[in-house]
Amino acid sequence: MSKPSTIAIDGTVASGKSTIGALLAERLGYTYLDTGAMYRAVTWVALEQGINIADEEAITALAESVVINISRPTVDDGRQYTVYADGEDVTWEIRRPEVDANVSPVSAYPGVRRALTEQQRRMGRRGRIVMVGRDIGTVVLPEADLKIYLDATVEERAHRRHREILDRGEEADYEQVLASMRRRDRIDSQREAAPLRPAGDAVIIDTTGLSIAEVLAKVEELAQSPKSKVQSSNGRGRAVFRRLARSLLRLLFRLLTRLEVRGSENVPAGGPLLVAFNHLAHLDAPLVLAFLPRPAEGIALDDLYRVPITGQLLRLYGAIPVHRDQFDRQVIRRAQQVLAEGKVLALAPEARMSLSGALERARQGVAYLSLRSNAPILPVALTGTEKVYADWKRLRRPRLTLTFGQPITPPPPASTSQARRQQVADLTAEIMRRIADMLPPEYRGAYS
Repeated sequence: MSKPSTIAIDGTVASGKSTIGALLAERLGYTYLDTGAMYRAVTWVALEQGINIADEEAITALAESVVINISRPTVDDGRQYTVYADGEDVTWEIRRPEVDANVSPVSAYPGVRRALTEQQRRMGRRGRIVMVGRDIGTVVLPEADLKIYLDATVEERAHRRHREILDRGEEADYEQVLASMRRRDRIDSQREAAPLRPAGDAVIIDTTGLSIAEVLAKVEELAQSPKSKVQSSNGRGRAVFRRLARSLLRLLFRLLTRLEVRGSENVPAGGPLLVAFNHLAHLDAPLVLAFLPRPAEGIALDDLYRVPITGQLLRLYGAIPVHRDQFDRQVIRRAQQVLAEGKVLALAPEARMSLSGALERARQGVAYLSLRSNAPILPVALTGTEKVYADWKRLRRPRLTLTFGQPITPPPPASTSQARRQQVADLTAEIMRRIADMLPPEYRGAYS
């Protein structure tokens, strides 16, 4: 297993994120991106232009228009990087007290976060990057190979920021810095858009009383370890959570629905396997994962990670997040790794819930993964899940069916790119026809 390619470092203000992130990136030879500097740059430009920080619409428009670039240090004055806003070097200006006092409200605006998050994600997908912020592991890069969360007591962090300001030759009152930091902590943790919190699978490090060298040593040990070692402790906890979740889900489905499971004997006992199911409702994936005879990895839209309860459950389960309507090489690599390890991966070829309850045209991801990995595909047909909530409201136990079909063996890969594209299209159609054959006519839709 290789070293982590994407490293997310989150944490409270002045916990050491920027310093440790920059040093770690230098040690590994990775790109370093401090996302907080981007929010600071927007704040600084707003203050310079006299825009009211409370004017969310104006601040969002500014974030969508201002050009922010972060590069390696261009001046030997102690900076870790150089920040440009519309071509102007604002590296030290964005660290001024007035920016400190206003950056949290700016970064809490959903429109500002959307404008900057998409830029951050594009950079993260390139790999070999250390990205630092307050929502990297939870929102920006929930699929990061290594997630670290740094924290320290608020008094310790206020002392650090106070010394930093004095070292720049500026005046600062410690009590004012402490009060400002407490206010920022409150805003960051309570904001509606991407609140500050550690990811469920993050390694948490308390930096109180530790030197930069001591914290760096801890972080570098994690980053220099193979991913299998870094994730081993999280993996054990995840396995326990999955066993408990599957047992609880099976019990609930048996109690609250009239469920019929068919074809369990068709599920291969070992080896890599792609499970492809039709998508009717949010309960589809939990139902399949609960009653599949083998534990499985799952893929979920990253939008679901932004819902507090759903996002936390997905993180605990370890689902692979995918961005809607985007080809994500990182997701493809992770999916291929799951199959290379002989595991099971479950996903819906339609990539979204059916609007009518009938099959819609499928994406080609399942077929592509099968042909690349030579993993067989298990077609799965669901009925009734789209009516569950309506029946529960009427105090009825909905009738559900879960049918496991015969596995599909992928053909040997074709020799030309044109032929391989045709293979992917043909295999996608075959998967959906197999699912349609197990469904009542009204569910077959585009594959009637």
